[in-house]
Amino acid sequence: MKWWIATILVPALAWPSDNARSQADTVFISNPSFEADVALFSQDTAGWIDCGFLSEAPAAVQPGQYDVRMAPKDQRYYMSLVVRENYTWDAIGQKLEKPLEPGKCYEWTVYLAQSPHYVDYARRHAGKVRYNNPIQLFIWGGSGFCQAGQLLAETAVVKHKNWQAYRLVFRPQKPVYYITLHAYYLNPLAAAYNGHILVDNASHIVSIPCTDQPEKPLDASKVLTLSPPSLEALERYIALHGPHIIFSSKKLELEEKADTDFFRPEYLSYAHMSVIAKGLRWFPGQKLIVGIKPRPKRQLDARIAYISQYLRDRGLKPEQYTVVVYEKTDKAAWLAESPNIALRLAPVGESERGGE
Repeated sequence: MKWWIATILVPALAWPSDNARSQADTVFISNPSFEADVALFSQDTAGWIDCGFLSEAPAAVQPGQYDVRMAPKDQRYYMSLVVRENYTWDAIGQKLEKPLEPGKCYEWTVYLAQSPHYVDYARRHAGKVRYNNPIQLFIWGGSGFCQAGQLLAETAVVKHKNWQAYRLVFRPQKPVYYITLHAYYLNPLAAAYNGHILVDNASHIVSIPCTDQPEKPLDASKVLTLSPPSLEALERYIALHGPHIIFSSKKLELEEKADTDFFRPEYLSYAHMSVIAKGLRWFPGQKLIVGIKPRPKRQLDARIAYISQYLRDRGLKPEQYTVVVYEKTDKAAWLAESPNIALRLAPVGESERGGE
């Protein structure tokens, strides 16, 4: 399926005020300037909520954190969103006061920038690193909080160090009740990296006439999100993240920090397993089969129990996962393998063997 997008960089004073627009054609955004006193990340409020990873810090209200000191574009505060080299990223979302309707066109303007400095902790390096690489912003529409249902728009890669306005044109294919702003890599399938983007002074969403000029289509199948849009996308998640999940060689838990005996920089296993578990929750008819490799044999039973508890703690129902002893009978049966585990999907109720 093609997701139609349009992104135009515009001068700061190119747009009429909200008062000049018809309220009947306007979908109002709550807290469009990301002010700290109402930027409460809770689904019980009307403002923005955190849609990122439980294993990571939420998106930050700026300025003043992570060495970010740029003045806001509007009022007192703005947001920073980051991507990380462990394949995690920031995202925020909110419920719209009324839905975007399919077949109509809308425009939304937001100011974006990069800070000259952005320094935060990185587990891989066990210390602070720069998050100065440029990234882009995706806007998703869905039927629930943080749902990546339809890719409504994307920006170009943002690397300018001053506030610039971006006009985004939405053309939804189905009703949109929630929107999500998603920080994203230039090319995550090549390599993840640390980067950031600053967001401020968003407009309300305004209905506009649709044009007959075709817009550039985006291949959304290559986009990683926390709510995979299809079963095929979930399989890609597992194929991408599964090879990076290993156990610590010194204690009974997933590898997280540098281990001189057995460590690879990309093996930040908690984050990779978290992506898979969170994505699986959108597919109640599928279960994850985890095959634990039997070396060392003395840790086999304990590792099976550990992974079972890990998935249970991430909110998966018992019927959505099975942890078994790995059987190397058919390598093609597994979507992904690491030195310690193998992963595949199966419909709920299918055989629970560790191989085919």
